[in-house]
This record gives sequence, structure tokens and C-alpha cells, in this order.
Amino acid sequence: MTRTAAFDTVFDVAISFAGEDRGIALDLAQRLRERGASVFCDRSEEARLWGTNLVDSLAEVFTTRSRLCIVLVSRYYAAKDWPDFERQHILARAVREPGDFLLPLRLDATPLPGLPDSIMGLDLADHSLDEVAILVGRKLAGMGAGPAHGPERLPAARPGDGELARALPLFQRGDFAGAAGRLRRCLDLDPDNPEAHYYLVLCAVGGKRPKLMSAATVQKAEQHLSAARRLADADKYRLALALIKHDFYVLNGMDPGRPTLDELLTPPPALVRRDLTDLAQSFPAPEPSIWNRTFILEDEKR
Repeated sequence: MTRTAAFDTVFDVAISFAGEDRGIALDLAQRLRERGASVFCDRSEEARLWGTNLVDSLAEVFTTRSRLCIVLVSRYYAAKDWPDFERQHILARAVREPGDFLLPLRLDATPLPGLPDSIMGLDLADHSLDEVAILVGRKLAGMGAGPAHGPERLPAARPGDGELARALPLFQRGDFAGAAGRLRRCLDLDPDNPEAHYYLVLCAVGGKRPKLMSAATVQKAEQHLSAARRLADADKYRLALALIKHDFYVLNGMDPGRPTLDELLTPPPALVRRDLTDLAQSFPAPEPSIWNRTFILEDEKR
């Protein structure tokens, strides 16, 4: 019987990563899709991969079914078998195929065996994932692929962007203390960074029930979320504040005060999945009556 190829299309981007870095890979994939790129990031293709020979299917993706290959270089990537398998195919393609399809994105300082020193990479400590997605979009546009709209401008840099970029991978790996240190340095440089205020609260909760936290810690979290809401209009800020108020005040028999839960949840918050994933990582048992009033936005805007 002839083997049927798992994929009959060419992806704009394929992302190669270690399981420990999956959160960053999925976040980047989402940002690329929002800009109109087609992305291979294994979990999003489970239906087509199910039942196939992974050795054949992944080799096919990284050698013939992708225009660009982003490699998330980390200590985990350099040490594990499946990333090594993908890396060998990507590097073999780089030898026989001219062009700049191989795009290393460094999550830490780990050297990657076999990667030529002449291939320029980006460091996630110096670039946000939005910036990476914009640069990938420009590269695809230069190849006549990817989104049809014109090239995007990189957002103006803020003083604390480097610290924020370093904090988010730590948060996604569950290193809440390490991420909080970076976020505090970000706010020292840029007190008006709403994302730093928001993620500092998620780190403070860090998988604990707010109802078990001290009143001082909860009040500090409310101050940060109020600052984030003052600086930017994002539904995730409202939802995080509602979760804290319900868990700490309502479940402890206290008046949550203003804004009330109804005020925070009207209109119902609408979040993309990556924001829900971040909230779920910090809030281990979110109240269903609040969670159920949240809309999940479609991930792929194409």
C-alpha cells in the first residue's frame, strides 16, 4: 500500500521546539496566524498527524512543506531526541537549499550543535514575540508569500521592553519569582507598561488561591490591575480583577466593593486562547460563574 502524505500544502512557517518551550511556540504561532501566515506547530495539526508515521511526517514538514523554519534554541532543545531529529533535517536542508529559510530564535545562551556561526539568529531577550512575528511577515512578503497586506511597522520600543521580553518565557515555564523580578525592573524603567502590571499580578497569584493570600497582597494586585486598566483597554485585565475579587472577597464573606463583579464582567470579556492559558496557569480553580461569562475569540483570523 502506498503511503499517503500527511500534508498536501506548504506552510508559510514551521516551528521546531522542545516540549518545555511549547508555551512560547504556541504563543508565537498564534501571533503569526493573526498576521495571516499558515503555521505548523505540532499540536495544531494533531488531526492530520494522528495515525501517521511521525518520522516521515515531521521530516516532510521541515524539508519540503515549509517556506521558513523557526528553531526555538534552548537548553531543552539541544538535549532532547525529537528536537534533535527535526534539527538534523533542517540543517540538511540548509546545506542543499540556498536561501535564508532557517531562522534561529534563541531563548537562552545554549549553543546549538551543527548550527553554522554564519547564520544570524534573534534573541528573545531583545525582541518581543510581536516583533518576531512582524519580522517573519516581512520575510514572507519578500518571498511573495504570507499575508497580502503591506509590511507592518515595528512598534516603538519602550524603555522596559527588554525586561518584559525576558519575563514572559520565565512566566510560561512557571518560574513566577524569576519573571516577577524582571517585571519589577520593567516597571522601574517604564511605570506605564500595562502588560508588566498585569503579569506581575499573575506571578503574585502564581497557582495559589487568592482567598488564601494576605489582604496586603490582594490590595497590591488590585492596584496593579487598576493601573493596567487605566493605561490600556484589555478584557483580560477586567477578568483577572474579577477572579481575584470573587475568590478573595466573596468566598471570604466580604464585600468586593467597586468595581463590582457585574461591572467588571459587563460586557462579557472576550479573550484569545493564549490569554486564557496565561490566566489558567495562575488561577488553578477559577470560579465557573465568572469563567462561563467569558468569550473565547477565534484563534485564526484568516
